[in-house]
Amino acid sequence: MDLSDAVFVYELEPGEGAENGIAASKEGAVILTNLKCYLLRADNGVKKVWETSYKSVGAKESKEGDETTGGGLAWGGY
Repeated sequence: MDLSDAVFVYELEPGEGAENGIAASKEGAVILTNLKCYLLRADNGVKKVWETSYKSVGAKESKEGDETTGGGLAWGGY
């Protein structure tokens, strides 16, 4: 089966990975990468509706009193 007309890919910047949360609604899919948060929409391909950068301390162990929580195995927003 040829899925080239049905499967679309949004290419991220080098060093950016989608290793976190994905949520879907009628407005599109919210994708949290290690660097940004995106709203993507299916529109005869993948359309980026908006993006916003956020601070991330990367995957780390969290200790009591830390300003940020640990990401465990993956990066994430705080």
